[in-house]
Amino acid sequence: MTIVTGAVAGVILVWGIVEIARARIDARTTAADEEPAADTMTTASPGARLHRDVLSVSDAVLYRGSWFVLDRLGSQVHRISESADLLGSFGRRGEGPGELRGPAAIALHGDTVVVLDGGDLHLYDLDGDHLADRRVGLGGCANGSARDLLSQPTGLLLLVDCRAPDRSAMSVILANGEGTSQTLVVRASEPGVVDLGMASAVLGAHPRGFVFGLPSNDCLGLFTPRGEELGEVCHDWVERLPVPAAVRGPMESLRARARQSGIRLVELDHLPPFVQVFSVRGGFAYQVPVPEEIESFRLVTRGPAEEAVAFPLPVADGLFAADNSVLLWWEDVEGIRIAVRKLDPS
Repeated sequence: MTIVTGAVAGVILVWGIVEIARARIDARTTAADEEPAADTMTTASPGARLHRDVLSVSDAVLYRGSWFVLDRLGSQVHRISESADLLGSFGRRGEGPGELRGPAAIALHGDTVVVLDGGDLHLYDLDGDHLADRRVGLGGCANGSARDLLSQPTGLLLLVDCRAPDRSAMSVILANGEGTSQTLVVRASEPGVVDLGMASAVLGAHPRGFVFGLPSNDCLGLFTPRGEELGEVCHDWVERLPVPAAVRGPMESLRARARQSGIRLVELDHLPPFVQVFSVRGGFAYQVPVPEEIESFRLVTRGPAEEAVAFPLPVADGLFAADNSVLLWWEDVEGIRIAVRKLDPS
């Protein structure tokens, strides 16, 4: 069983190599003596603000014109204005009430800031004052881990990696205000099968509710806030890029470990075509890697001829979009550079 568990962990390692794992892993290194090579860094947009106290942009959510940015490496939440100014920060690393150990995602539920931290939800008011901590159930997943968070009218949705020794599974769990939880949707492989596409599963807001599924498939499932299936949102028009040569070594090791344990691997012949999805301008948009530099991203939507149409935004190391606002960020040797851009509402 240990071999299989290692194989599943290896899936995340593979996507970590190309920095597009859907766990929203931070791009900045934690080693003080390591700096990214200058020729590998995406050039920041002119006018992007340098924030030396921001160590990473792990997740971000928009609230009335301001962005709340989760800084996983700094164990903080930063509030960024429409002009990319830092308005304030709160949070710190620790084990006490309201303190962060390994924050993974952030959401705004009503006027409450919610940070997902392992199996805990930390609740703060808009000024960063700690309100409460809540332990959430993971739908019977004994070895599960929650890796994304989304606010819906019915409550908070968690994207849960429900680990098992001989299969891969992802689920969406609704945590309501009463401390109970309910599994809404599950995507799982057959017993004895590990699907590498599960490593890139996404959960995102949609004007009609939420979407959930695997980018490696042609479509995501579309659901109401209560988990009732409405249909699909397809992305077969998004370009798929080949798996880079740097991944082949780890992949061969993964295959060998799976064979030893009698597990069938479902492999990908291309990278997932996108890493995140966003509800913007009453429609839908995707964060996709740039073909020439897959560690950089742009925002695209579906055009009238079923083609990918890029929004007029600079290429960035990462981005988050909501309504008609986009927060873009770039890694810098001195900190993080951030820009906020408005989308044309037409």
